[in-house]
This record gives sequence, structure tokens and C-alpha cells, in this order.
Amino acid sequence: MTDIKKFFFHITIFIFIISFLCILLLVITTQISTLKFRTSYQYAINLKYEHLINTKSPKIIFIGGSTVGFGIDNEILEEKLHMPVVNLGLHRNLGMEFITELSKANIEKGDIVVLAYEYRMLDDMEFFSPELIASAIDNHLQLYRYVSFKQWGDLLRYFPTYLFKKVDSLFEDKNDTYNSGVYSISAFDDDGNMIYPRESCILPEELTETHGEVDLKKITISKNSIDYINAFSDYVHSKGASIVFTFSPILEERFYRTDEDIKAYEEKIDQNIKVPRISSIQDYIFTRNYMYDTINHLNIPGAKLRSERLASDLLKFINKE
Repeated sequence: MTDIKKFFFHITIFIFIISFLCILLLVITTQISTLKFRTSYQYAINLKYEHLINTKSPKIIFIGGSTVGFGIDNEILEEKLHMPVVNLGLHRNLGMEFITELSKANIEKGDIVVLAYEYRMLDDMEFFSPELIASAIDNHLQLYRYVSFKQWGDLLRYFPTYLFKKVDSLFEDKNDTYNSGVYSISAFDDDGNMIYPRESCILPEELTETHGEVDLKKITISKNSIDYINAFSDYVHSKGASIVFTFSPILEERFYRTDEDIKAYEEKIDQNIKVPRISSIQDYIFTRNYMYDTINHLNIPGAKLRSERLASDLLKFINKE
């Protein structure tokens, strides 16, 4: 064997060993199941996934971040549309791509996929939190198939930290878990739908910078988002399903826009995204009496109002087809 062949042989062996160790680390890390992770808010993604794969078609699948998680009333939509609803919304930091890819687990003929991404998701589809994805998936290894190739580098770099946190949680006080409150698994039913009582707005009178804002003049829809959504639209149609676009809810007083800004944003969607827009931005701007704890999260009255409007938008689309 020549020196060059020996070099490439050793490189191949090295890559194989590193890959094996990475896979071994992944398996060891994920299979340590602890109460702390099973009671977390993000763990609800597993309930949503199970509901998705067990729901027969035709059905309606909502895709988005926490504005979908907090802002959909399944009963209203199912009563008006006579189709079961699957709510995949949970957290923007899971990333647009992961949540959207997850929906591919069960998109069939007759389904309607509703894209309800937050404005920030459309502006930066590349953003995601390796910590949130790892702790959400936890020991459900099958969900890693929906993580994109380009995200794996960040995930692999995070796994040693994740392993340490899981081992450390074995020795924590059992009371130190996320077993209560709106940001825990107990806030969801068995299908991953939000059931936590949120009858009123708990935002403070004076909002600060930490509460955030959306300036429609400054925010955009990235080219990557446009390309990805268009490719996903092609996939949905290839399955014999339909796909539509709607807007996420936003608190009126933290949403900076003019009529011209709204028109320009909606025109950009219509001209660039190959998905029918069934809603207008104006219908999804809410006053604080409909909000819960952030400028995006709806309380129960807000979720009901939004769902009534979504049902109306969807019925108009269905009747046109």
C-alpha cells in the first residue's frame, strides 16, 4: 500500500470512528429519560407528533410557532369545517424548517396545510435553538429525521452539554421540574393542544423593550424563506393536499405599520410565495384584551376570535376550490 493510500485509509478510519462516537453519544444522551425533560413545555412536540400521525385524512394541519400553540381553538374550527385539526405550533425557536418538515410525517390527499408563521420566522428561517430541539425531542429518536442536514453541526456541538444536563437532572430535586404552569407539559392535552386557563391579559400596563415589537416597514421575508416555502408547497401538492397562508396574531400597540406597509407586505407574499393567501394582516391585529402574556400569545377569548376568523377564511378558500 502506497503512502497516499495509507493516508486516505487512515482518514477514512478516523472519520468512521468519529461518526460512530457521535452516534453513540446521541443514543446515550437521548435514552437517559428524566422527569425534568418529560415535564417541560417543549416536550409537547411529541404529543403533537403522535396526534399528527394518528389523525386520518382529510384534516387541517396548522404550522407555526407559539402563536399557533396559544392561538388555535380546535373545537371551533372542527365544528365549522367538519375536519379534524392538528396543531403543530409550539415555539419559534424550534425553527421554521423543523416544524414544517415534521408535518411531512402525515400529509395525505384532501388535507389542508395552513402556514401561520410568525413575522420573525419569515424574516430569519435559519434561526433555531439546538438546546430547544434536543430537549423537545429528548428520547424520541424518530423525530431527528426531521432535522435538516445543515442544523446537525450545531446540534452535535450541543450534545455534550445536553448529556451533562440530563445526567445532572437525575440528581436534582424532583420538585425542580416544569410540572405546572403554562410553560409545562401540563398546559397541553393528550393531543398537544393548549388547555391552560388564560381568560385575561396579564401583560403589564407599561411594556418595555423586552416585550418586543414588530415594525412592518423594517421586517421582510427572506429569499431562503420564499424558496423553502415554495418547495414545501410543491411537496404538499404532490401528496394531493392543499396549502394556504395566513397571518400570526400581533398586539396592536406593538405593531408599527401604515396602510402602505401592510399593502406592500401582502403584495410581496402574493408575488413571491406560491401559496394562496387566505387572510389579511388587519384581521389578525388584536387589542390587549385578547392577548395573554406576550405581544404574540392570545388568551382564550383571543384564540376563539382568531379561530372564528380562520374558519371564515378557510371556508372561503374551500368553497372556491
